[in-house]
Amino acid sequence: LSMPAFAANTLTFTATGSPAGLTLLVPNASGNNKIVSTLQVDGVTQSFTVATYQGLPYAGVVLTAGTHNVSVTYTPAGKILGQISPSAAATGSTIQVQGGSITQSAPVAADGTYSVGPLPAGTYTLTPSSSSYTFSPSSQSVTLGTADVSGVNFTAAARPAAYALSISTSPSRSNGVAMQEA
Repeated sequence: LSMPAFAANTLTFTATGSPAGLTLLVPNASGNNKIVSTLQVDGVTQSFTVATYQGLPYAGVVLTAGTHNVSVTYTPAGKILGQISPSAAATGSTIQVQGGSITQSAPVAADGTYSVGPLPAGTYTLTPSSSSYTFSPSSQSVTLGTADVSGVNFTAAARPAAYALSISTSPSRSNGVAMQEA
């Protein structure tokens, strides 16, 4: 990488001698609640993915072979904060966030709280998930600007035990039905 510069919320640099298939990673966050909104390679806006690497979120794009001029624009963003109650339901629960081209999964802390983002302004659907609990409401829609939105809460209820039904027949006996907990 050469000639990096950061001005007016835009990071620019040149990636020289990139092999085909190289995944270029740039920090997804900059400063307070700013995230990648546009990633351009050689003046063309690219689709990018956001993934966590060593505990930090990065925006990534796959490059073709050669030298590329890269421009990354950061825009203000907000977080979505809430809680699952009771907190006993937090273990193993996650919050799935879907909005536009963004899909993220966020863990729930032991006390039941969660924080998603920063995310760009937009409308998001939050859906809690657990193998042991159901949630009310089952999902919530949140419109996010550049300020954080809090109080997006869910109430958990233990899933009822699953049962397996088996029916057996025998020519020398009458039909029998047995239920056992799965």
